[in-house]
Amino acid sequence: MQTIHADLPMTVDQFVTWDGDPGRHYELVDGRVRLMPIEPPIHGALLVTLGGLVGGIGDHHHLVSCIRVGVRIPGRDDAFYAPDLSMSAPPLRKDALWLDHPVLVAEVLSAESRTHDLGNKVPDYMLIPSIQDILLIDSSRRHVQ
Repeated sequence: MQTIHADLPMTVDQFVTWDGDPGRHYELVDGRVRLMPIEPPIHGALLVTLGGLVGGIGDHHHLVSCIRVGVRIPGRDDAFYAPDLSMSAPPLRKDALWLDHPVLVAEVLSAESRTHDLGNKVPDYMLIPSIQDILLIDSSRRHVQ
């Protein structure tokens, strides 16, 4: 792995080989490493429930469900996100550092992540031609969009 100082601008290729702190979640936003917040327990509970629900759909349609696996934005070398949950058509490459053709991405919105998820990630997800659905789950109220 490369040693790159996180305060310096990075490309996607540099980011995916960068050594961050183990156990922390990072994304690349406008060429800068962004430490993602530690989410409250409800975030994880919703993610597990969602994973169970879409897992059955994925089995029926021969899709693979993934939790926090990276997606790359076409034509952008300054953004790399890891949706809370994504689905992709198999096969998944064993050496892949991101999903090549995600068909669904889902984000659990919380007070800590809402602005970034809605302001940065959703518009960028819409640039990925293979994505058919973007699910947004609000953790503060009973609402799915």
